Amino acid sequence: MQKPPNKKRWEEIVDFWDKGIGEEGDVRHKLVINPIVFEFLGDMTGKLVLDAGCGNGYLSRRMANKAKKVVAVDFTEGLIEKAKNRSKDYSNIEYKVGNVESMDLHDRTFDVTLCNMVLMDLEHIDKAIEELARVTKIAGRMVISTQHPCFENAHKDYPLRDVKTNEIGRVVTDYFTQGLVVDKYEGFPHYHWTLSSYLNAFSVNNLYLDEVKEPNNKELLGEKMTEVVRNHTPMFIIFKLKRLG
Repeated sequence: MQKPPNKKRWEEIVDFWDKGIGEEGDVRHKLVINPIVFEFLGDMTGKLVLDAGCGNGYLSRRMANKAKKVVAVDFTEGLIEKAKNRSKDYSNIEYKVGNVESMDLHDRTFDVTLCNMVLMDLEHIDKAIEELARVTKIAGRMVISTQHPCFENAHKDYPLRDVKTNEIGRVVTDYFTQGLVVDKYEGFPHYHWTLSSYLNAFSVNNLYLDEVKEPNNKELLGEKMTEVVRNHTPMFIIFKLKRLG
């Protein structure tokens, strides 16, 4: 399997990321992303669930409390080891090292598929979304969260300020240039894709868009807001999908 260009970076930050995410996620995951993700996932009682890009498995464990079984995949071996060590009390989770773009899983296997904050780390979202659709059962549910492609091209966008330096908006540039970029705030490599790239990939893979949410960070974080957390535009977008055929 070819190593993704940003995989080395993930291998370098395994301990840092595992500590920061823990069992609940960092503040943005815990208060902004995860509540919507679990609303969209719905009842998982007795379901076979895929956690595609599971990290240290903290969402796998939450889903396993209801699901019949969770299969969790990640391309970072160190994170899979962290996940296994954190999941010793769970007999219904199977962790696998693998790339979401090409998973060693059977067609039409999962009732529910989650891909949480992963697609921006993959080189080919068309292949990843095709794989996610392939392994999901007909009429199965899928939830995908990612950085917002319109406002989170972080190597090119920046705050718009008034004469008193108050942030009053956001300037977005170079939206149409897709591919590998480096976040200027954290120095972290990721991939920027246009919104149409996501939507078209859903369409060609027979994924029906049931609902989408763009959470308001300011409303959800309140006093926990920081300079890096945007005031005027959503940082994330969460899709609720259904495989039609």
